[in-house]
Amino acid sequence: MDPSVMTVSEFGNLFMQICVGLAAIGAAGTYVLKVIGVLRAPEKKQNAALEDHEKRIKRLEEKTDNDFKAIQEIQTEIKIMLAATLATIKHQLNGNDTKALEQARDNLEEYLINK
Repeated sequence: MDPSVMTVSEFGNLFMQICVGLAAIGAAGTYVLKVIGVLRAPEKKQNAALEDHEKRIKRLEEKTDNDFKAIQEIQTEIKIMLAATLATIKHQLNGNDTKALEQARDNLEEYLINK
């Protein structure tokens, strides 16, 4: 028989060996992927925590900006009320300071209209 020609039995054995080799490589690949997944789990957890922290920081910054704007408005209102109170006190003390009283009234009206 010619040594370059395979019998059906030899071909079957070679085919089975190739299949077993591929199955072994596939099984090893599965375990490698599982190990990689286990190794990446802490990284995924950390990334999720960082995203959560970034969202929380953004919300806190927005709230801080809103609070700052509200405080500025309150400060403006207090200044206007104090100016009006001062004009009223001056008018009651001397009875002649009507210009300051009118100015305080105009400022208060303007603020209330524009608010």
